[in-house]
Formats: sequence, structure tokens, C-alpha cells
Amino acid sequence: MESLARYIGGTLSDDQKERAEVHFALCDECRQDFVSASRLINDEESAEWQPIPEAEARSLWKQFKEKIGKACQWTRAYASELIQQSQLAWAAPALVRGPESPALDYAYLGKNIGELRAELFVEKKGEDKVSVKVRVLHDNHRAEHLRLSLKRKGQRDISRHLKKDYALFENLGFGVYRLALIQYRLNKTWDYVFEVSEAGLDEL
Repeated sequence: MESLARYIGGTLSDDQKERAEVHFALCDECRQDFVSASRLINDEESAEWQPIPEAEARSLWKQFKEKIGKACQWTRAYASELIQQSQLAWAAPALVRGPESPALDYAYLGKNIGELRAELFVEKKGEDKVSVKVRVLHDNHRAEHLRLSLKRKGQRDISRHLKKDYALFENLGFGVYRLALIQYRLNKTWDYVFEVSEAGLDEL
């Protein structure tokens, strides 16, 4: 709640603000708190706080995202900070111990695709290069019998079998990608299109 109050009050640093925005995008409860607080602050005639309907909360959140830009812009963090976040701990790189542990720039995006939940963790590796970790869940467990195919126009397709917590795609350039989730034993395929750019990670 303190971070929420400081965000609304405009007293967070740029890095803290970015982290708060990513958290609001991931956490339904905090997003509800944010839109409720914003509504109360902007309504001078409101005598008391009342919960707002879920549809209105989502509408206000959509307006908020359009105002601040994408919720999946590049965010800077240390591996130790990612490990402490339950929704991102799976993607944290091996922790480099000591004060020289470097920070990393990352963007995260989660999406329900058909019967599956796909999560993309993109780490910036240079001015225009990234690595992409993809986790796919079914009923909160790792999806089985799944092959991931990453396609980009004019380039060769890259395929990975999902044999552990995530599939890793390395040395990728900025651009538009189509991720195909192929559940080969059930003969099902789902597609998901996203773009990685200097601004961050964006669903198309």
C-alpha cells in the first residue's frame, strides 16, 4: 500500500515506477486498489470509498495503460530481485554472488492461449539483441508433449521441445515474431504474435 500511495503521489523514482507498473499489470488485487484509489481521488464529491465492479476496474486499467504506455517496457532489476517475485522467479538467471552482480534489462508478458498459459521473459543482451525464455502452463503445471516454434519473416524457424521449466531462444534481433505452440499428441496448435523493440515487448 505504501508503494501504491507513493506511485499515485508521484514520489517514486523512475526505476521504482517501472517496477510498480509491471506489478500492477500482473496483480489483480493491486490493480483493483489502484483504480479504486484513482477514482476516489478524482471524485471530489465522493463521501466514502466503495469497491467498483470488475468491468469498470478493467476499463480504468486499460485507460491507465494507454496513458502511461505499455506495461511491458524494459525494466531493470537484479537476479536476486527476480527470485523474490513469485511470478518471475522461474526466469531469473543463475545468481552471480557478490557486489559486482550486474543488473539486467527485461520485459515480461503473460497470455492465455487456448487451453494454455504462455509466459514470455525477454532479456536484453545488447543494443538490438535479446534472449527469450518461454514458459507454458496447463492447469498451473508445465504443459506436456509441447513443441515451440518461433517464426520471423525472412528467417529460418527455430523449434524447441519443452522439456524443462522453459524453452530458451537466444541471439534474437528486434522484430515481429510468431510463436507456435504445438501439442503434437493432441494435434493442436496455437499461435501468438509479439514484437520486441527498443521500447520493450508488445503483444500484436
